[in-house]
Amino acid sequence: MPKNIKPHGKKVQIFRKWKIYLETAILQELKNAVYAFGGFPTETEEEYNLTIDWLKNNKELIDLQFIGLFRLTKNSRIENSPSGYKITSITQNNDKFDPICDYTISEGISQQRSLELLRKNYEFLLGMSKFSPFLGKFRDHMLVYFSND
Repeated sequence: MPKNIKPHGKKVQIFRKWKIYLETAILQELKNAVYAFGGFPTETEEEYNLTIDWLKNNKELIDLQFIGLFRLTKNSRIENSPSGYKITSITQNNDKFDPICDYTISEGISQQRSLELLRKNYEFLLGMSKFSPFLGKFRDHMLVYFSND
């Protein structure tokens, strides 16, 4: 990446393309679902806020929006290569039925700050969807929603 381009410049370019994709889908009478989560290792607060701003600016193009926080899971690509994601330590969960691991990072938003940002934007994010924001929990219903009947 050229030195005169800010790190989030690539994210802004991607967002511009996504808007075109959403507009094109609407012209084809398709529904748009967006899955957005915060707190990815190395994500900065500025990048998180760019995502929220993009969602606000494109709300009318989005039919369903699912929210969440990044969770590090056992045996994931990120757990297997933590230094590439600025993860400095990982605490394994002793419950073999719960794959979520705690971790610390050297750069980016901490898990605690990610949760604070989600709570700050929660009402807006819940109001994004034209249908229940919990639809992702009921995938059968989502298929019915997306059908053209």
